[in-house]
Formats: sequence, structure tokens, C-alpha cells
Amino acid sequence: MPLRDYQTETINDIYKSMAAGNHRIVVQQPPRTGKTVIMAEIAKRATQKGNRVLTVVHRKSWLIR
Repeated sequence: MPLRDYQTETINDIYKSMAAGNHRIVVQQPPRTGKTVIMAEIAKRATQKGNRVLTVVHRKSWLIR
């Protein structure tokens, strides 16, 4: 499935930030905008170049009522 325009824009912005020397980049977007899809695309591009990827996520869900 092709990326949406805003997802491609986010990926391009991340690469620009990395090119500017930033190493700790946080992506914050509203729910259902495809943050997982964006990370998967970045990981795919990295592994295609022979790089390794480590993804760390928290396991505890917070339910606020």
C-alpha cells in the first residue's frame, strides 16, 4: 500500500533532521495517522541498505477515564 502524502512528508522531515545532525528525533502525530506505517517504512529503507534497526516500545497501556 502506498504511503499517504503526509506520511511521506514526515519521513522526509525525519531524514532532513538527521542530515542536520539531530540524533534524537521524536515524531508526534494524532491517532490513526500511521506512525507505525512511517516507522515500518523507515526500517525497511534502513535494512535494504544493510543497516540494523532496533525498535523499543513501552508495554504498559494507560487508560485515563
